[in-house]
Amino acid sequence: MTGVAPLPRVVGAEALRWRRDVAAWLPLGGVVIGAGLGVLSGGVHAGPGWGAVLAWLNPWAVFVGPMLAVLVVGVSVAGDRTCRGGGTWWRPVDALRADVAKLAVAAVFLLAMDLLAVLGVLGIGATRASGALPVLRVLAVVVVLWSGSLCVAAIGLRVARRLGVLAGLGVGVVWCVVGALAAEGSAALFVPPAWAVRATIPLLGTHANGVPLPESSTLQSIQPLPLALACIVLAVVIVVVRLPQARPSGISHRSGRRRPDAGGAGATAPPRALDARERGAEPVERAVGRRAVRPSAAGAVTASLRRTPVWILPVGSVALCLLMTRWQAPDRVLVIVPVLVVPVVAFVAPMVLWGRQRPAWRAIASRTVPIERVAHALALTNAVLAAVSVVVPLVVLGVLAEARPARVLLLAGLGCLAVLAVSAWQLVLEMTVGRVVALAVGIVGTFVSLLIGGSGLGTVFWTVDPWSWGAFGAPAQMVLTVPVMLAAVVLAWFVIARCGRRAAA
Repeated sequence: MTGVAPLPRVVGAEALRWRRDVAAWLPLGGVVIGAGLGVLSGGVHAGPGWGAVLAWLNPWAVFVGPMLAVLVVGVSVAGDRTCRGGGTWWRPVDALRADVAKLAVAAVFLLAMDLLAVLGVLGIGATRASGALPVLRVLAVVVVLWSGSLCVAAIGLRVARRLGVLAGLGVGVVWCVVGALAAEGSAALFVPPAWAVRATIPLLGTHANGVPLPESSTLQSIQPLPLALACIVLAVVIVVVRLPQARPSGISHRSGRRRPDAGGAGATAPPRALDARERGAEPVERAVGRRAVRPSAAGAVTASLRRTPVWILPVGSVALCLLMTRWQAPDRVLVIVPVLVVPVVAFVAPMVLWGRQRPAWRAIASRTVPIERVAHALALTNAVLAAVSVVVPLVVLGVLAEARPARVLLLAGLGCLAVLAVSAWQLVLEMTVGRVVALAVGIVGTFVSLLIGGSGLGTVFWTVDPWSWGAFGAPAQMVLTVPVMLAAVVLAWFVIARCGRRAAA
């Protein structure tokens, strides 16, 4: 069969693949996050009408929704890489049709995600709003949110194909920051990231930073539907327009190498004759073996992460905190970090690191280095990555807020200890029960942290919310939280070694 499969068949195959994909379950987080925004924002946008309720969707429109859209397509692309495209790399499916099919299927799930987020906010707002529900306005909000999610998902799809999920998330963070900063400027029409945010301003009745929009503001005259249509067109252009390539996206350049015994232009050149200097040189294997008498497991784990976008996690956490300073004062954001950044970093860091090591874990176990040492090296790398991603934003915010060094030191110490304990057990979940359960636990933990640690519920239920223990610095609370977190870190150290042995079995 030499022809290329038609696009409808490729879309049908992609839809079947999504039936058991982790990415298909992520949009369900829309209703959870929407309800959480309704609970947390109940006292921010006070008002009797539905307009005040829709204003609660501002964080979703500016940052949460686009980032979750990038995560949906990124997780799906990561699954494709793991199973080598599900066989499509060796079938008559080119890269263009594969990406168009993935974005078409993802568009359905993204629409469901934005719709669930709106329904979650409306469900909480129904207890406070009065009057008839503006159905047409709600539908316009869903369409605008979906168009923005589709546009950034197309960007994330192309980047994740080439550079991985973390790179796609990093580009998504930059996209959101640029969109929030440029949405109300005079040049917003020439800045594609600002289109979706600008379209939500008259519908939600807020500025890009969440401040209520006055009725007399000129921003009330913005037409949202043309901007939404521009986002959809841009998403199609991003996926369709591409440079010519010899193989589908995601295939390593090494996969195109011909066998040494094959003839033709791609055949390996015959071995050349060695000169006297090369013949007298010491064999490479003997030299390397003499220098590496005791192989370093930590060095091997670090070397395996050299060309991966792991650095995006601390950079993204700092960018997120700086973005939040547009809504709140730096002193307030300093308190938000332990209840938002800590739980997110705690499940993202192990997911990235174990996702990198898992395909070769059995091969690593067959080498001379004990697998327990490698597992402990992985745990140390996870701890360093998570701690840096939490401590650096706290230090930056402390400088911006001109906070007392003692307060910043206390928040950094508690936040670092909390992220070490939670991320260690998230790594245990990744190694034992898999990415799906670990991701679900991380998302639920983040929501619980926002719900309890970010509201007045923390004064009563803080004992059942370990994800936000970094925010509770009272002496009576630290008497319980600090010993428990230290014990959790020590216990996880021994459990990770056992999990490493079982994962290699």
